[in-house]
Amino acid sequence: DAPSWSSDGERLFWSADVSGIPQVRSWAVTSQTVTQVTNAPDGRRDPQVSPVGDRLAVLGPDGSLSIIELATGTERVV
Repeated sequence: DAPSWSSDGERLFWSADVSGIPQVRSWAVTSQTVTQVTNAPDGRRDPQVSPVGDRLAVLGPDGSLSIIELATGTERVV
C-alpha cells in the first residue's frame, strides 16, 4: 500500500492495520495531526486522492472500489 499525497501537499493518506483491520488515516502537514479517515467494519486500503483533493478512492478487502467524500465522510461503492 503506497501512501497518497493531496495535490496541495498538505495531507498524506495511507492505510494502517492498527487494530487488526486496515483503515485509512491522514496526516496534516501544518498541524502535524493524524486522523482516521475510514472506520469500515471490513477495512479499507490503498487510498488514492482525487486531483482536486475532495475525494478519496479506497479498496475494500474483496477489491471493491469505494469513493469517499472527504468533506462529509460519505462513502459509496462504485
